[in-house]
Amino acid sequence: MPTSSAPVPAALLDANILLRYLTGQPKPLADRARMLFERAERGEVRLVLTPLIVAECVWVLKSFYKPPLPALASALQQVMALGGVTTERRGRSQRCPDQHGAPQRRFRRRLSGRTRAA
Repeated sequence: MPTSSAPVPAALLDANILLRYLTGQPKPLADRARMLFERAERGEVRLVLTPLIVAECVWVLKSFYKPPLPALASALQQVMALGGVTTERRGRSQRCPDQHGAPQRRFRRRLSGRTRAA
């Protein structure tokens, strides 16, 4: 961890970086993603994860890699629990994998925080 009192820089985590980290493919990019997460765990940088990025990763992983949903949810929750990773709207982000099977309109409404008008 840095010993100075300087603020730790924050970076919005891009879906491509998270996908490389989770899939390990392609190896050169996956290695760079792993190093970034290691820097975050050492406190050198703070990575910010949004529900939209989680949803994008769920969509790509389910569409292309086709993992079992429990494995996908577990992998994303492990990333959210890493030191140096800040998850915005954590509850909503954690529910994204579970909601992926819901009709798309309802999923988008839940992701955006909107509810159906009564």
